[in-house]
Amino acid sequence: MLLCCLPAELVDRILSYLDSANLKSVASTSSYIYQYASDRIWAEPCLRLNAPPAGLPLLDVISSHGRRIQKLAFPPYDNPDLVDLRAMFEYMGDLMEVDLSGCPPFSIGDKQAIHVLQSCPNLVSINFDDCLDITNATGYELAMHPNARSFQTVSLNRCIELDDYAIMALVSAAPNLRTLRIACLPSITANSIHAIAAHCLNIECLHMTDLDALTDTVLETLLERCPQLRDLDISECRNISEEGLLMMGQYVHERVEWTDWRGATTLKSRIFTHLRLRSIARNTLTPRALESLFYPCTICPDLNHDINVSDGDTMDLDEPPEEVTISQPQCRIQSLRALREHLQMLELNEPTLSPGFFTVLKNSHSVFLDTFICTLASTLPTIAPTTYALSLNDFLSTQTNLHTLNLSGCASFIDDSVCIRIAAHLPHLTNFDCSGCPLVTDQGISAIADGCTLLDNINLKECTNITDDSIFALVRPRMEFSRLTDSAMHIDHPQTTPRPPLRFINLGLCDRVTDASVAALSDLVAFQDSTSSGCPSAGMHTLKVSGCFRITDASISHFSAALQTHLTTTSSSNLKLLCLSGCYNLTSSALTSLTTHLSLLESLNLFSCPNVDDSTLACIASHCRKLNSLVVSKCRLSTSGAIALATMCTELHTLYMGFLLLAEGVGNDGVRALLKGCKQLKLLDVSRSESVTDAVFAEALGAGRKGLALQVLIMKACPRVRVAGLKVLVRERAPRLQRLDLSGCIGVSVEEKRELAMGFG
Repeated sequence: MLLCCLPAELVDRILSYLDSANLKSVASTSSYIYQYASDRIWAEPCLRLNAPPAGLPLLDVISSHGRRIQKLAFPPYDNPDLVDLRAMFEYMGDLMEVDLSGCPPFSIGDKQAIHVLQSCPNLVSINFDDCLDITNATGYELAMHPNARSFQTVSLNRCIELDDYAIMALVSAAPNLRTLRIACLPSITANSIHAIAAHCLNIECLHMTDLDALTDTVLETLLERCPQLRDLDISECRNISEEGLLMMGQYVHERVEWTDWRGATTLKSRIFTHLRLRSIARNTLTPRALESLFYPCTICPDLNHDINVSDGDTMDLDEPPEEVTISQPQCRIQSLRALREHLQMLELNEPTLSPGFFTVLKNSHSVFLDTFICTLASTLPTIAPTTYALSLNDFLSTQTNLHTLNLSGCASFIDDSVCIRIAAHLPHLTNFDCSGCPLVTDQGISAIADGCTLLDNINLKECTNITDDSIFALVRPRMEFSRLTDSAMHIDHPQTTPRPPLRFINLGLCDRVTDASVAALSDLVAFQDSTSSGCPSAGMHTLKVSGCFRITDASISHFSAALQTHLTTTSSSNLKLLCLSGCYNLTSSALTSLTTHLSLLESLNLFSCPNVDDSTLACIASHCRKLNSLVVSKCRLSTSGAIALATMCTELHTLYMGFLLLAEGVGNDGVRALLKGCKQLKLLDVSRSESVTDAVFAEALGAGRKGLALQVLIMKACPRVRVAGLKVLVRERAPRLQRLDLSGCIGVSVEEKRELAMGFG
C-alpha cells in the first residue's frame, strides 16, 4: 500500500519514527507527504554570519557557532534545502532576532513557530510575515513568551488566520513594542487597534495596510494615545476620509514628550519619518489634506484654498482630483526650532492631476525632495498641457536637492521646456526617467546632458523624437574627461568637470537612433576608471536598444573593436545587461564577435533577432557562462542550441525559447538537457515546439531529492503535449511549480488543465 493512501493520523505516526536523513528523503517523494514531513523539517535557513565557513554542512556550522548567533534570517526560497528543525535549534538558545519571512508558502505552521519561540527565550525581534499557516496558537505563544515585555519588533503581515484574540493578547503582554506590522489581516477589527493604543504607548512603527476596521475615529484614538508614532502605513484603508487626514495634520506638528531607551524624557515634534497612504479612498487625499500634512502649521478653518496658477488661471482646491496616491513619503526634522516636515520621497501612482497639486507642493516651503516619481498620470481635459508644464517647472525650480526624477507618467506635458528647467535647477540629478514622452527632443536632452553633470542613469524609452544628437550630447563630455584622465592632462585643465560614466541607458523604441550614436556608446561600455580606493569603478552596467531597427553590424563591430582594445588592461567589460530585441538587421557573426568580450554578462535579450542560430547560441554559451536570464524567442534555433546552452550556462534561471522560426523548435532532447544541466532554472518557455512531448517531463531528469527548481513552465501551442507526463511533473518532479501555461495545446482539455492547476504547491 502506498504511504499517501493511508489516513493522515497513520502517516503522521509513521513519520514520527524517522530520523532527519529519512525525513528528507520521504519529504521529496510527493507534495502530499511533504505537508506532513514539514512539521519536523524546515526549509532553507541561511545564517547571516560575517564569514561563514565554506563547504561545511549547515548543521555543523550551527553546532560550532550556534551560541554566538544572535540573528537568523531565511532568504527567498529559491533553492530550498531541508534541515532538521529540532536539531538546529538545540544550539541556538541565545538567538535574539529570527526572520521566517523567506520560507516557502505553507512550510511554517504553528508547530514550527512555537518550537522557535520555546527554544529561544531571549528573542526581541520576530518576523513571521507570509507564514500563512500560523493561527492564534502562535499568537498566544508570543504573548506567553518569557521575554515578551522586552519585544521590540513583531511582524505578522499576511498571517491571515490571526484574529483579535491573538493580537490583543500579544500587545497586552508586550507593552514595550516599538514596531508592529499587521498588514492584510482580514479578521482584525477595531478592538485590536484600541488594544494597541491602550497598551503600546511607546510604539514608533505601525503598519496596518488593507485594514477596513481603521476609521477616522479609531485613527484619532491611536494618534492621541501613541505620541511617539513616527512610521505609519495606512495604505488601502478605504474607510479613512479627508476629515481623518485633516485631523492627522493637526497632530503632526504638536510638541509631545518623547521617552528614549534610557527613560529620559524630551520634548519633540510629532513629525512622521515614514507615512504611506497608497490607494486610500477616492476623494480622500485632496490638496486640502495635503496642505494639512505638509505645511509646518495647523490648518486653519478659513484657509483660502484658491491658489493662483502660473498662467493666471485659478484652480479651486475644494474640487479634489479623482485619485492621488502618495507612496512612501519619507520625512525628517531639519531642526527642532524650525519644526518643518522634510519630505524626501514622493511617488504618485495613477493620479488624475491638476496643476494646483504642484502649486501646493511648491508653496509648502518645507518640501525638499530627494526623489520625485510620477507614473501613469492623467491630466484634466479642460486644462491645456502648457499649464501643467509651467506649474511643474515652478515646482522643480525649488527642488535643488533632487537626485531621482521619474516623469514617465507625464507624457502629455513633458517637453523641452521642462528638461531645460531641470538642467538649470537640478545640478545633483543622478537618475532621470522621461520614458514615453514624445514631446521631448534633442534640445531638451542636450540641456540635461550639459546641466546635470552627475547623471549616471537615464531612461529615454519611447522618446520617439530624439536622434543621434542626444546620445552624442550624453557621451562626449564623459569620454573627453576620461581621455584627460588617461593622459594625466586634467592637471592642466582644472576647469574640466569630472563626470561619472553612464551606468544605465535605455533607448528602447527610439527608432531614429542609428549606428553612429550606438557606436559612440561602445566607449562607455569599455570604459573603466580607477578610483582613489584603487578599485576599478564599473563602466556601463545596462544597455537597452530594443526596437532600434536602424542598428546594423557596423555599430556592433565598433563595440567589439573597443572591447578588444579594452582587454589590454582587464579581462572583460562590466556590462551585465544587454537588450537587443527587435534589432533584426544584426547578423550571427557580429553577435558572436561581441559576446566574446562579455564574460560577465548576466542578462541578454535577443527576442526576434532572426539571424541568431544554433552556432550563435553555442558561442554565447561558451563565453557568457554567468548568464542567468536569456530571451531568444523567435530566433532560428533548434534542439542543438538548447543542448549547447544547457552544457555551459548552468546558472540560468530564466529562459524564453518559444515560437522559434524552425518549426520543430526545442525537442525532447533539448528540454531534457536544459532541466538536467540548469539546476536553477525557474522559468522555461518552449512555446510552439512541434516536436516536444509530455513524456520528457515524466522522466527523473536528475532532479534529485529536492525535485526540479522549476516554478513557471510555458508551453503554448505545443500540439504533441498530453496530460499524462504533466501530471507526473506537477505531483512529483516539480514541487515548486506555480504556473503552467498550456494555451493552445490541443491535446489537453479544459478539465485536464484545471486538474493540473489543483496540484500546484
